[in-house]
Amino acid sequence: MSALQCLAIAVVLATGGCTLVDQRTFNPDAGRAPVVAAPPIPLTVAPTDPRALFTLRPPALFDADAARALTGAVRTVLQRRPQARFVVLSIVTAALSATDQALAIARAVVATGVSPARVAMRAETGSPAETRILIE
Repeated sequence: MSALQCLAIAVVLATGGCTLVDQRTFNPDAGRAPVVAAPPIPLTVAPTDPRALFTLRPPALFDADAARALTGAVRTVLQRRPQARFVVLSIVTAALSATDQALAIARAVVATGVSPARVAMRAETGSPAETRILIE
């Protein structure tokens, strides 16, 4: 056996158990597919009524910003349809009772100049719990 053959055999035996350096040396997850989180579950179970002029869902409060938005929407409707009737519909789940929020919204509609005779209130059970203003 020549010296060159002995050297080749020694190199093969010495490096035979070594791991080659590649991207997994520095990142053990390299080459694996990423784990993608499932999309979040939508908060609403039922779609919002497309006829609704205004919708307010708990835990949102009927605050000053909501009152301004409602006043603007009611005035826009009254410009287009001066004799429009408004229905304040309170959707409640079986575990909840009707809230004073629907009454506050009805009062806000009347405060914009709508006659109380043209504002009706109704309550239904369903999901999600929300307060809607519909135009008849």
